[in-house]
Amino acid sequence: MIKIIISSCRHSIEEQNSQQFGLQPNSLADSRSYTKIDLPLSEQPDLLDIYNNYIKDGGGFWIAVHNDTIIGTIGLMKKNDSCGILKKFFVKQDYRSQRIGYRLYQTLLTYAESISLRYIILDTPSVAVKSHAFYDKSGFRRITKAELPIEYHYPDRDSLLYMIDLEVK
Repeated sequence: MIKIIISSCRHSIEEQNSQQFGLQPNSLADSRSYTKIDLPLSEQPDLLDIYNNYIKDGGGFWIAVHNDTIIGTIGLMKKNDSCGILKKFFVKQDYRSQRIGYRLYQTLLTYAESISLRYIILDTPSVAVKSHAFYDKSGFRRITKAELPIEYHYPDRDSLLYMIDLEVK
């Protein structure tokens, strides 16, 4: 069995790579190599300042590491006392189907419940069919923009919206 470390990340992905693990910059931040979307780091500025985008307002950001390489990420942006946004949920292609995504998600869910969030929302590209199956199986339901419990602006890449109500999951 592969030993995977799930760790809280408080810096930028680049700082976390060098400070905590001695990793090369952009080892995971460039998601083009393992997703069906073309989203360069320049379009993901939140990864360059994890503290201000995730941690400062009460959210969290976690990474999965194997052999000093970041192989997965998940983030929670806390928007208010009852709602957070699941962001940057990625697992490198070679590590999928090993429950790493599930472990990252469970870490986020445990944290969300500990800070008494009621809703977690997310947007996901319509082409990410395997992701949709994971969200469906995990208790999320597809929603329309009108059903969002908060005002939320997301990149319009033919995205689908999902939400889970932690009080009825």
